[in-house]
Amino acid sequence: MHPDHPVTLPHRHAYSATPLRADGSRRAFRVGLGGPVGSGKTDLAPHVGADLATMAADAERHRGDLPVVLTSLTSDDGIREIADRVTGHLTRWRAEATA
Repeated sequence: MHPDHPVTLPHRHAYSATPLRADGSRRAFRVGLGGPVGSGKTDLAPHVGADLATMAADAERHRGDLPVVLTSLTSDDGIREIADRVTGHLTRWRAEATA
């Protein structure tokens, strides 16, 4: 649940790359994004005295078993992990779609 939105909306998040809906029809591949991480805070942290380790711990606590990756627009930090995760999901999705 987001602090600004009092309603939990689980349908707004993609938790898997399953190519089929519950009714068996195909759906488009999508990657769930969002949460407090992903808003440019990683690059701003040094300028406002924020601690990245604390930010990561807070994000992990709020996201539970969902992944947290800190990335940066000014470096390659985190990009390989995200690319590997997306391509892994896409590979599994394609395999499931052809099975």
